[in-house]
Amino acid sequence: MKYLFSLILVFHFFVCCYGGMLQSYYTTKDGLLSNTIDYITMDTLGMLYLSTPEGLQLFSGSFFSLPGFSKEVSSFGFVKSVISLDEDYMLICSLEYDLVLYNKKLQSIKQFNNYPFLRDVIQITKDKNGVLWFASSKGKIWYVENYKYIIDDVINVHFVEVDYSFAEINKMGLIHDKIYVCTARNDFFLLDYCCGQINIQHVPLPTKVNSVYCAVSTSEGKIVIGTDNGAYFVSCRECGGFHVENTILSGKVVRCIEDTDNGIYLGTEGDGLFAY
Repeated sequence: MKYLFSLILVFHFFVCCYGGMLQSYYTTKDGLLSNTIDYITMDTLGMLYLSTPEGLQLFSGSFFSLPGFSKEVSSFGFVKSVISLDEDYMLICSLEYDLVLYNKKLQSIKQFNNYPFLRDVIQITKDKNGVLWFASSKGKIWYVENYKYIIDDVINVHFVEVDYSFAEINKMGLIHDKIYVCTARNDFFLLDYCCGQINIQHVPLPTKVNSVYCAVSTSEGKIVIGTDNGAYFVSCRECGGFHVENTILSGKVVRCIEDTDNGIYLGTEGDGLFAY
């Protein structure tokens, strides 16, 4: 009886509550470097990059591998954020080298030595208009209006600071064409950028949630949020904040992303990677 009760608890903790959507569940036993996923991004070929405390890892949806980086890049240690700009270039933010532009074809890197503030960058994201966004742990956000400026001229690229002081920033990403920002004070903001103007909206959290760690909008128009108390499908009202529609997963979910096949991946703190 105790064994059966334990199985029920495990099932409730790990398995999707939304119509049995869970497809796969991966841990270190399956090849993950760590059961904690700090960051997930996808390159232009559909490969997932998983940042873990044990290093950076690639996932094809079927198998895990290590990135074919040069020795210089492989020595980065813990990667805080990584984003693919196009087929040849990536931006990598690590504890060891701060922020660098990586040329995958030449396996070379360029550093941003002219911009000391980038040493504190912890999150990078690119919106659908090609605007690059950079967030620091100290609550500052900068943007570059076209990611190609980064590739063409690292030295003279012009960073624009957002005229707003956030609390310590934990995560930043993109939902419904808007940049979202999660802070250490458990605030959630949406940034709407148009023609050089930025509108900042504070979004109240659901009552059962203390902290939102990540969010993603799916191709079907749904929003998934990862929180301290699970992952949820939610609707976002203009003034009323998030409204929980369905529970996907219990536990602490720190990263979420949609792949090219419209599948959802959830990265957890200590419990591995879930695919839906």
